[in-house]
Amino acid sequence: VGKVVRAPPDDQGDGKALTIHAAGRNPGDPLRHGDVVALQAVTGKTEAELLLHSIVATSARPTTLPEEFSGVAVEATGEPQRPVWTLTRMAGEGEVQLDDTIMLEAGGLRLGVVGG
Repeated sequence: VGKVVRAPPDDQGDGKALTIHAAGRNPGDPLRHGDVVALQAVTGKTEAELLLHSIVATSARPTTLPEEFSGVAVEATGEPQRPVWTLTRMAGEGEVQLDDTIMLEAGGLRLGVVGG
């Protein structure tokens, strides 16, 4: 089963990459405001294949979350391409552009990176 999403700052391998899979879109199609996406991470490797899981929210508070923040941890334990995050393009409708700001939400929770 998947693991907590964490990588040392000097790790530049596959373990830091996230692949975004949008429901109803072909690979390579632009992401759009309102797409429901899966965030897929490499969680391990065997001789034959990479082990893949999607990022999902847990009910646990992260031990490293500063006091001024509230939230729950995420882990790479979901089905690899099961979309759970709704993408909001802060500029509104349309395709996500290179310098766009986006928000990802699932079950009333927003995905954030703290101290990363």
